[in-house]
Amino acid sequence: MNLLNALVIPPHPMLSAAFALILSAMLCLAGGYLSAPSQPSSKPAPISAPLEIPSSRIRLIAHQPNAISRGSESLDARVFSSKQVSIDTELFPYVELAIEGGYPGLITHFFWRNSLAPSITHRITLPSYTDRPQFKALYNHPQWRGQAVEVGAIIIGKIQQRPIRLKHITLEPHSGTNHLRAILAEWLDHDDWTLRSINYYKPEKTTPLVPLNLAFASWTLCALIVFAGLTFLPAKARQANPSRRSRTANSTPYYVIVAIFVTNWVLLDGFWETEASARLSRLQATGSNHTTESHPSNTRDSDIIAYARHLRLNALPDQPTRILILHSPQTHYHALKLKYHLLPHITIRGDTSDSSILHENYEYVIVTGGLDAVEFHRDKGTLTLSNARTVHVELIHASPLAFTFRIQRP
Repeated sequence: MNLLNALVIPPHPMLSAAFALILSAMLCLAGGYLSAPSQPSSKPAPISAPLEIPSSRIRLIAHQPNAISRGSESLDARVFSSKQVSIDTELFPYVELAIEGGYPGLITHFFWRNSLAPSITHRITLPSYTDRPQFKALYNHPQWRGQAVEVGAIIIGKIQQRPIRLKHITLEPHSGTNHLRAILAEWLDHDDWTLRSINYYKPEKTTPLVPLNLAFASWTLCALIVFAGLTFLPAKARQANPSRRSRTANSTPYYVIVAIFVTNWVLLDGFWETEASARLSRLQATGSNHTTESHPSNTRDSDIIAYARHLRLNALPDQPTRILILHSPQTHYHALKLKYHLLPHITIRGDTSDSSILHENYEYVIVTGGLDAVEFHRDKGTLTLSNARTVHVELIHASPLAFTFRIQRP
């Protein structure tokens, strides 16, 4: 079949769609490859070889047990340093770091000091630990400038006596391949759940090199353009040769356009499912075998959880009782969390600006934050809200987080 017949006799629409997807993927990869930052023209010659700092030149300069508190957890920190080096940051915009003896859940930071401000340490968070080396772009960090006089890594986790060490730190030169590696490493890096709430998601640490959704949208658009070219260019040729017209040529393959969208959506969803699976695996590795009280929690919530637990065990009756939680706009979040962690007690939330909410139908009153919005007279045993409603109470617990009162009936 010659070229003219190939243009006149259209291939099956699904074959055209498959070809469009493959060709557009190659075009997008080429675009990512060519978009890599180039070495500054002021440099004398392009650098193609990586700069490796082997383990023999890396020293453990600090090991700090329980250095960092994350909710109810205490994490250790190890600091590895190359000591004195001289690295032109403009020549090496990427870093690869390999850890030996690590485990899922480790937090790794690459740090450096530059000649512009030698007393200041800068750092960037590397992708989540895996058995593969961690790879990260540095050129988009505003402080990766000048001459680096020291580089190293900070490893944070439940290290204890684990034999964790750095195998090497490798600074990679400008190349399209390294740029694609950095993009892929970002796409495959997944933040852990914070354990604050199933409805809470921490945003991205930094602005990604290429957002995953944008990449798939570009691929889909490019595939549609290529498919349109494969569909309508043969139509032009068929107009010049009417004897080659066919029923397939006159039909508009809308289902193929839908198939292109669905294919890319399924592949994008595959990335999302991979992220969910990876986060779940790390959650099972680090958060299993915990009770409600001992489960690691975000620092913002751990004091609320501890306060609610103290009330349940030491101040409140075993049977469900009616509790009023008074809050201001600033402590609305605390009231919500207290309401949840005080279950199965019957809790009602009320704003301190609503004087009608306070009455004797409750057994207990919890005032979150301070007592600025209420008046409590310890000698009289009264609690007054907005200079209107007064009830007789007994203070049973006080803390910076909240004040708990038991209502006294005459």
